[in-house]
Amino acid sequence: MAAVGRSGGCTASLAAGASAADLVDQLLATPVVRCDDVPWSLFGLSMAGWNALFSLDISAVALLSFILGDRVARRT
Repeated sequence: MAAVGRSGGCTASLAAGASAADLVDQLLATPVVRCDDVPWSLFGLSMAGWNALFSLDISAVALLSFILGDRVARRT
């Protein structure tokens, strides 16, 4: 995943056998990842943009196959 440019702020290593207070301290010390910063983009689109494009494409293919499949079924 390092090739994608994954930031280290999204993961944390937890020590085995740590107390609840130690875990809380680790969580509070973890840097907050900002939602308005794009971690990476490809051709000017973020991962959310690519997700929207692929979802629209898949929806269009599903709708088209439903319409065309219905027409073929009516002919037979």
